[in-house]
Amino acid sequence: MGLVMIKLIATDLDGTLLDEDKNLPPDFLSLLDQLLKKGIHFVAASGRSSTSLRGQFGPYDTEITCICDNGACLMEKGVITQTSPLPREVIHRIIQACRAIPDISLVLAGAHNAHISPYTEEFAWELERYYPHHELHDDLEHVTEGIFKIAVCDMKGAAVNSYPVLKAEFGGSLSMAVSGDHWMDIMNQGVNKGSALQKLQKKLGITPEETMAFGDYYNDVEMLQQAAYSFVMENANPDLRPFGRYLAKSNREYGVAQAIRQYAL
Repeated sequence: MGLVMIKLIATDLDGTLLDEDKNLPPDFLSLLDQLLKKGIHFVAASGRSSTSLRGQFGPYDTEITCICDNGACLMEKGVITQTSPLPREVIHRIIQACRAIPDISLVLAGAHNAHISPYTEEFAWELERYYPHHELHDDLEHVTEGIFKIAVCDMKGAAVNSYPVLKAEFGGSLSMAVSGDHWMDIMNQGVNKGSALQKLQKKLGITPEETMAFGDYYNDVEMLQQAAYSFVMENANPDLRPFGRYLAKSNREYGVAQAIRQYAL
């Protein structure tokens, strides 16, 4: 692939742009400054909520776009512009179904807070990594804030434990994605990073042929399919490889930054 006319770059964060310590690549803010000066739109696309993403890019927070909650929330220049809240009755049905699955914790993600239950020491480490702003509840059915996504933290492994159970019950009416070894996310039908990116492309008048995307996990698949220049990370599970046209160096080697410098600048 030679130098291409890229107008938009969308990247997952955890396991993709960020290293194992959740840090940006060295000098990435300088790289981001170069992209913005060239008129290239930068999109951080994550399963994380807006509260977790604020501050991640320092002074450039108000210059970029964030696809939050796996596409259920769009934050442009620091302001939430689009959301897809789950209906209250659906939230209650999911909570009730999850009570039958042992040893899991739930996160109800909204614009202002992450509402959690139950809290365990095993859950605490995962919680602090992705939802530093949270509120503990005895009963999540009493939460009144608008909720965009329900995240299930499953220390037994989301893909093999909770996902099959919830997919069987809600898979026909809701969007679900395994977003990490211990995480799966539930959103409204049709909500994913790819559909959010597609709406953004249409709004900006940018085509998939002018788009570069990076991902490492199953919740990145639709986003990768929305970009002609799709990169799967070297550290991704091998079964994700077919969804990327190109392979980027691992997040430990700051593969996203390497590819951006090589092909977009």
